[in-house]
Amino acid sequence: MFKLSLKYIRYYKKRTFSILIGMILSVAIIVSITILNKSANQADVDRVKYEMGSYNTVFKNLDDIRIEKIKKDKSIKDRGFAGYYDSVALSDDFYLYVIRANTEYIKLGSSFNENSFIKEGRYPKNDNEIAAEEWVLKILGEEPKVGSSVRLKLKDRNEERTYKLVGILRDRPEFKRTMTLQVFLPLAHNFEGNTNVGMVTFKDENSIDKSTALLSKKLNMKSDNIIKNRELIEVYKNLYNIDKNTVFSFFIVLAVSFIVIYGIYSISILERISEYGILLAVGSSRKQVAGITLCELVVLSAISIPIGYLLGLIGSESLSGLVGNVFTEGAVTIRKLVIPKEAFIIPVFVIVSVILLITVVVCMTISKISPIEAIRKNLGKEKKHKNETHKKAASRNNLSVYSIITIRNILSNGRSFLMIVLSISIAGVLFINASYLSFMEKGQADNIADMMGYNSDYKINFVPGAKKTDGLSSDELEEIKFLKEVKDLSAIQVMYSRLMTS
Repeated sequence: MFKLSLKYIRYYKKRTFSILIGMILSVAIIVSITILNKSANQADVDRVKYEMGSYNTVFKNLDDIRIEKIKKDKSIKDRGFAGYYDSVALSDDFYLYVIRANTEYIKLGSSFNENSFIKEGRYPKNDNEIAAEEWVLKILGEEPKVGSSVRLKLKDRNEERTYKLVGILRDRPEFKRTMTLQVFLPLAHNFEGNTNVGMVTFKDENSIDKSTALLSKKLNMKSDNIIKNRELIEVYKNLYNIDKNTVFSFFIVLAVSFIVIYGIYSISILERISEYGILLAVGSSRKQVAGITLCELVVLSAISIPIGYLLGLIGSESLSGLVGNVFTEGAVTIRKLVIPKEAFIIPVFVIVSVILLITVVVCMTISKISPIEAIRKNLGKEKKHKNETHKKAASRNNLSVYSIITIRNILSNGRSFLMIVLSISIAGVLFINASYLSFMEKGQADNIADMMGYNSDYKINFVPGAKKTDGLSSDELEEIKFLKEVKDLSAIQVMYSRLMTS
């Protein structure tokens, strides 16, 4: 049976090549979709970590007992602690906070790894040493230079102290965006009071809500003292769960692959029908004849799957810079490909499903044909009807020879022609749908960026806690506008209003 399958593969070279191309493209498309989907979602996770922080949950108002429980909890991957030390009043409602914190707290405030949060110098070790971000030092009017002295007038302690700047930290976008000014002292051995906070990340990134609920129950904490990184939780769900659109795409690829491969293979079945009849006449069972089809397709899939994998990897690399926003809600740039195990499992599942479906259909086709009819290549009334149709087509004097031959080829196997037309139509619909979706998402992203100011280099916002009616005056806007470094300036004004409905 295996040897006969190999002979069929060698004899029907054109059909074999067409089937190989169909399988290779199917595998390549699935591999590309899976890799690009995973890579885009991972890029989205990296973006949120950088902008919002890599922490999963923040617990506020911690005492020593709760801090010890967090340190010993096995569900936690990383934990950072900080405590309020004092503050410096820069204006009536604008403060600089002096914080005692460990290095993990700094790292969880963005997407830092190891010591990448240190731009220059080191982290403080002694109580007379501080570290701060460069933008904070500039607002304080201090030179961002390691070894320099920084004088701070502490409000709560009502005294002025001089600290040695031993480290310049990299910017944390979330704190910079909200204008939360902090300088850092080393973490004390003993925590004082209930003004301490803890940032944690959990080992199971796909069930952060559940892990947070269990830990808050252990700590006996109310929801008012718990802050979740909602945006990060959402993008984690997209990363670890396959969305409906991706599943739908896989089923479309499965359907198209079956239509194309079966359409090609069914033509060779019609050509082999007399050979199948001889095999049935000499005692072969219909299962054995169907087994020849199965062996043939398995051999072809063994050749096409590795090539499809390679082509899919090349395609993913080529398209990575163009399709970042297709798989995520916001526009992201794929800088590194993530190759999940699903990229190798799903294509095999699809190809195996296609092979089994084709084998079942072939088996059903063979079961309807008697050996004698198959040897004679006489398929009964259907064959006679087709011949009559061919004669009618040939009798049309106004058609050229090429047109008559084309019509005869189409009518000789209407099922294959229908499947080919259907597959091309589905591909066209998918392409138009993907192009329109990409166009709409890009327009939506641009509109949101314009409205929220995300496409600006720097955004001047209200100080947290200030009145919404307080803002920049016309003179201040003009002063900013004519700065040498400013290219464009746009301003908005909050208008309080009331909507009355009947």
